[in-house]
Amino acid sequence: MFKTLDIEIIKYEIFFFFFKININEQILYPWLNENVINLFSDDEFILEINNVLLNKKKELLKYFEGKGIKDGEDIFLAEIGWRGTIQDNIANIFQNSRVCGVYLGLNKFLNVQPANCEKISYGPNLNTSNDYSELLDIVAPIEMLCNSPFGSTIKYIEGKAIRHIDKEENKQFFRVTQYFQEGVIEGSNVYFNSLKNRALSSSNIKMKAIASWNNILENPNIHIAKSYFKLNHNEQFGVGKF
Repeated sequence: MFKTLDIEIIKYEIFFFFFKININEQILYPWLNENVINLFSDDEFILEINNVLLNKKKELLKYFEGKGIKDGEDIFLAEIGWRGTIQDNIANIFQNSRVCGVYLGLNKFLNVQPANCEKISYGPNLNTSNDYSELLDIVAPIEMLCNSPFGSTIKYIEGKAIRHIDKEENKQFFRVTQYFQEGVIEGSNVYFNSLKNRALSSSNIKMKAIASWNNILENPNIHIAKSYFKLNHNEQFGVGKF
C-alpha cells in the first residue's frame, strides 16, 4: 500500500514525464525553459501547486501568529537578500500591512513589486542606478559573512520553523565568520557614539562602507579567503543545491 507521500511523488513524476522534464537535470533559467513554461501553463498542475501552496501558507501564518505578526500592522525586516523576493512573499500574504525591508544592496527585480512593499538599499540599487554595480557581481562572500550557525528554514510545522543545519557549512562559521561578526558589532558601537554625539548620518560614512565592502571582495583577509573557498555554501533557495 502506497503512503500519501509516495502517491504525491508519483503524481509529480508523471507531470515531469509528460512535459519532458528530466528531474535530475539542472535547468539554469527555468523561467526561460519551454518545457517548464508549458508545465506551469497546465491547469491540472497549477491546481496541484496551489493546493500545496495553500497548506504551506496556513503553516506559515501559524508561525507568524506565534511571533505576534498580524495582517494590518506595519512590518519591518532586514534581510541578506539581493532582490527581496522573501519580502515580496510576505507582502502578498499580509496585503493590509506596509512591509518595509532594508538591504545591503538590491539587484534588478525579476517580478512586479507588491504595492505595499518598500525596499531601501544602503549600497547599490540597480533598480535606480548602476553606481557600485560591481559589488553585486559576487555576493557569496558577503552572504558567508552574514551566516548564522542556526541553519536554513525548510518548512513550518504547527507554528515552528524546521531548519536544516549543515555541519560543513557551520565549520567555516565557527572558524572565521563569528569572529568577523564580533568585530562588526564592536565597530558598530564606535560608530554609534560618533553618530550620536556628532550629528552624523549613515550617509556620511557610506563611502567608507562601500570601500570596506569592495576591499572584502578585491583584497580579502587571508582567513576570510581560505574560509570562503572551503565553504559548503547553502544555495538551495537559489540554484537548488549546496
